[in-house]
Amino acid sequence: MSQVNTRLHIRVASYDVWKRFKKQDLSEYELEDLSEIDADSYVIDESSFDDIEDIVRIISKVLGKDGIVIADLTDLNIDPFTECYFYFRRKSKKGFVH
Repeated sequence: MSQVNTRLHIRVASYDVWKRFKKQDLSEYELEDLSEIDADSYVIDESSFDDIEDIVRIISKVLGKDGIVIADLTDLNIDPFTECYFYFRRKSKKGFVH
């Protein structure tokens, strides 16, 4: 059982923004399909990404100024250790919490 939990919350300015994900290597999440159900946000709360920073970077490039991403990774093996990533309108931030 994994001791690492990862969560990403993505919010977009309009439903059409999801269509931009058709050409991205994130097909396992089917983000492009969210435009069909008029969703303005989506939460991925399921897996332990080792490369959460890279995933946030990919998503943020697609979103541009039309969305935000909030992501966190909690590693219970390190007393618990949390990494946070925020993306808002072309600016990314990274933080740590012990």
